[in-house]
Amino acid sequence: MADLDFKAIGLKIKERRQQLGITQEHIANVLEVNPSHISNIECGRANPSLTALVKIANILECSVDYFISGEYTYKI
Repeated sequence: MADLDFKAIGLKIKERRQQLGITQEHIANVLEVNPSHISNIECGRANPSLTALVKIANILECSVDYFISGEYTYKI
């Protein structure tokens, strides 16, 4: 299996966050991390843990699948 495309995942996080008008600072406060870490996730320079990804999905009112659905390789 190839590595996950964290740059694409980060882009989806950023797009969803902006759609909802939520700041990186808000997400960082909930996750108890530095806002620059959220920026790094969105730019693909840092990989979120599964726990962080679930928390981000909850904040952004969507499923984790929303972020990673493009990573599936099986045919439906």
